Amino acid sequence: MKAEFHFQSIFASWQLYAEGALGTLGLVVCVIPLGFALAVALALARKIAPQPIPKLVTLYVEFLRNTPFIVQLFYVYFGLGSMGFPIPPLMGALLALMLNLSAYSTEIIRAGIDAIHPSQLEAGLSLAMTRAQLYRHVVIMPALARVWPALSSQFVLTMLATSVCSFIPVTDLMAATKFVESNTRAALRPTSFLRRFTSPWRC
Repeated sequence: MKAEFHFQSIFASWQLYAEGALGTLGLVVCVIPLGFALAVALALARKIAPQPIPKLVTLYVEFLRNTPFIVQLFYVYFGLGSMGFPIPPLMGALLALMLNLSAYSTEIIRAGIDAIHPSQLEAGLSLAMTRAQLYRHVVIMPALARVWPALSSQFVLTMLATSVCSFIPVTDLMAATKFVESNTRAALRPTSFLRRFTSPWRC
């Protein structure tokens, strides 16, 4: 038995899919710059700030990196609402995505900063650079150049994580897909042909 594909329901709901795609794109465009800027600030604070700020940043990073994103999303949206601080669903999704991205990106940027040799800092000081110039030109920019592949991969993962935001009232591509599926009952499910090759009796 072969799978049959019917795209009539998708073509009929193209406006809903377009709205969901714009919603997903809007989340990504807003979250990535904010999360990246917060990650740079946290990575620098972890390296040069006085105690106990580095320990607090480490606690923040480890907590968010070791909890599922859907839990973070529910804590932000439902948790703040239950404490008397209700926020719109879109704002809750943006905040949860930004916090999640900043936690992972902080660790990536920290690894890039650790790769900067101390002699480069001494060379910058010998050129009478100010502290701001030193960390901008000698630390941050070379560190970002070293870890940019890992950062770009994290940005892609953040874009994929926007699908989880459909669990709260946020219009994104996944929410549009769920709406069309619930109305048309059209979904891609394993056929008998596929199940034959995924049977536990086959080696």
